[in-house]
Amino acid sequence: MFESRSYNAQYVKITYCALLLLALAACGPAVTPTYFIPPTAPNLQPTAADNSIAFITSTPMIIVLNGTPTIEPNPTSELPSPTPECTNVLTFLEDVTIPDGSLVAAEATFVKQWRIQNDGSCDWDSSYLLKLVSGDPLGAPTETVLYPARAGTEAIIEMTLTAPAEPGLYHTVWQAFDPEGVPFEQAIYVDFVVE
Repeated sequence: MFESRSYNAQYVKITYCALLLLALAACGPAVTPTYFIPPTAPNLQPTAADNSIAFITSTPMIIVLNGTPTIEPNPTSELPSPTPECTNVLTFLEDVTIPDGSLVAAEATFVKQWRIQNDGSCDWDSSYLLKLVSGDPLGAPTETVLYPARAGTEAIIEMTLTAPAEPGLYHTVWQAFDPEGVPFEQAIYVDFVVE
């Protein structure tokens, strides 16, 4: 009988503690779960007259056609990335032969050389041209392939020219053009005197 009273006293203590905890929990602030609600955009719901709607996002797009949703890939991921255009810059460095004001015999054939540098970011190939833009062609073609040169490298442009028969000062200008026909900013020229 002594054990039964001790057991009942412990049972009462446990029950009392449980009721006390329930009472304290009921007095504290209620914990309610917080649900994620995505931000809303302006009303983009389709109207009765509109049976399709599409949103462009950075994620795949959901298209609703006649009430059936389908997932389409992001249209921006299908666009090619833009490639930066290269630049064309010819920089004159020096006259290798026939410096400005040189004396040349009438009807003499001579070789004119210019040292230049490709200071742009495009590599010149056979689609780049050197064209006569002013003066007498001096027996050379009025259009020729520009010397191939990789970006940042030096090159020698060479032409075989023939001096006119008439004495005087001669000035002939040549300019480089890209494959689209756009001229480079700096031109090169030959400047000489026929005796």
